[in-house]
Amino acid sequence: DVRRQFPMLPPRVASAAVEQATLRRRGRAKFGDIADSLWFTAQGLEQATSAAAQTASVTRFARIMNSSPGAGLALFNAVTQVGPEG
Repeated sequence: DVRRQFPMLPPRVASAAVEQATLRRRGRAKFGDIADSLWFTAQGLEQATSAAAQTASVTRFARIMNSSPGAGLALFNAVTQVGPEG
């Protein structure tokens, strides 16, 4: 129990620490060991895309861009020319 181990912690802080530890433990299923260094909310974790799904999307996107160098260059130019205002 966190409250017994760290009696000086205010109840809200102890509760937040327990919640974050629980979310990180659940986050390992989606993100592996890196979840231990991330900060989660319950809603954010539920909506988060797993690392494997992200990798698959990026790989698919890269294949499309590699198969059409003109499209890749056009996308790069469009992205790099967008200013801070969007």
